[in-house]
Amino acid sequence: MDVYEAALKRRSIRLFRETPVPYEMLEKCVDTARLAPSVLNQQVLEFLVIDDAVKLQQIYKNTVIVGGYSSGIVRAGFEQQPKAYIITLMNKTWASNVGGSRRASPYDVGMANESMMLFAVSEGLATCPILSYNAPKLREILELPEQYEIAMVLAMGYPGEISVAEEMTDTIAFEMDEQGTRHVPKRKLTDVLHYNRIN
Repeated sequence: MDVYEAALKRRSIRLFRETPVPYEMLEKCVDTARLAPSVLNQQVLEFLVIDDAVKLQQIYKNTVIVGGYSSGIVRAGFEQQPKAYIITLMNKTWASNVGGSRRASPYDVGMANESMMLFAVSEGLATCPILSYNAPKLREILELPEQYEIAMVLAMGYPGEISVAEEMTDTIAFEMDEQGTRHVPKRKLTDVLHYNRIN
């Protein structure tokens, strides 16, 4: 699978199979994030891999993975929950050492996580980036030292559902049909692409 195909195929998956994710795959995901672009090459991000069964449950209970604009979707049962998480952390000590330019970190977070998501889908894995979580509780679960700030939670596993991108008509809300396929409206290419000038 080439990068273009991976980018077209990638969807946020919220139901996963019971198969565990090999640690080697998680390590490779982090390696792609490590080499992602970083504003001013600051490299203020670190990554915490979680596949411990107890912590997986604790993290799941303190995140929202169902999606904000959706209907007909319920939270996963225990066996359908993520089989790993990669937590993107900003090292505030490193950020302050490079002039306190923390404003760049959201861009770094996005680029690093997109690298991980594209690699994951190319290897048959599924992901869901999560920004809705109970930060104080996650800090406690993960036993994070003070210098770390949680920037994103990336849920991972082998896909336990089908999610398809479809041409958007009148809504951005996505829904699950009776066969269990998730339908995700996306704007048409002609609606977002401009060439040499805004049309």
